[in-house]
Amino acid sequence: MTYRPRYEMSTQDGVRELLEKWRPRWDAPANDAVVVDLIEKTIATREEILNAIDRLGDERKIIYAPAVAEALQAAKNNHPYNSFDAYAVEKRVIDKAEELKFNIRSAGDLSDVMDWMVENEQVPLSAAGKEWRNQQHGIEQRTNEINSITKNYSTGFKLRSPNGAYHSMRVFDKDGFEIQFSSSGGGRTKPKGGGFDALSNEEVHDIYLEVTEERRLRGLSKNELKAEINPQRQQKYEASSRSMQPNPLGTQLINPDNGQVIDNKRDLIRFINSGRDNTKRLLQRRGETDKTLAKEFERILNS
Repeated sequence: MTYRPRYEMSTQDGVRELLEKWRPRWDAPANDAVVVDLIEKTIATREEILNAIDRLGDERKIIYAPAVAEALQAAKNNHPYNSFDAYAVEKRVIDKAEELKFNIRSAGDLSDVMDWMVENEQVPLSAAGKEWRNQQHGIEQRTNEINSITKNYSTGFKLRSPNGAYHSMRVFDKDGFEIQFSSSGGGRTKPKGGGFDALSNEEVHDIYLEVTEERRLRGLSKNELKAEINPQRQQKYEASSRSMQPNPLGTQLINPDNGQVIDNKRDLIRFINSGRDNTKRLLQRRGETDKTLAKEFERILNS
């Protein structure tokens, strides 16, 4: 026996009434026939019909009421950094709104529920949210590194000249502008460059690594410094000597900083990422890219 709330009602009218009064999130005119098709085979009581409606909703076999769907989409648009598209998350939004006696046809009310969920529950990030998170991480790292380089904007710093000579240092002020001095001995001239604002995150990171290493070395005692520098000089000399030798077919990639062979993808990527010009340093000989080394580079990178 099928459900008929009142004698004069058809089964379809009775189902539509239940949808409108008890499950208003669903479109009654569009969904009543779907529910009737199910209950006429297996269901009789009102509770069973409501359970059937819930099951059909969970299976995505019935659709939202137009006003609910419109409000839900508008609320999602107010939260571009979180994804509320999964049905389980949508259901949680509407369930919570009904629990709080909010209007599920109101974009503002559903948006308020989403705000609450973002603060109190785990709502996945959207693609835009992931990009924003990565940007924030980059900004945070950049800020921390600049603060470290300048000791919280209280001091300038020095960098080795491009040719690596320690006796020829470039001087920068606390804002990252290079300080130039007049060749006539007239003292400091106008700062050069665009300061930190003109540098990419990668360039700031390179400066951070160099300044941090310089400070670490300055903090060593004479004996500690000798123990550290002498092996490094020997390694660089050996690497330099090796790099000047002919490159037979199948030659190995040599780390120019320590003379070690790079023969796996992990070490190759780590070396490339550790310095802006490291790919060039690895592959160029006498100012030109060595084709044999380039082939070995591609082989390891694609392995």
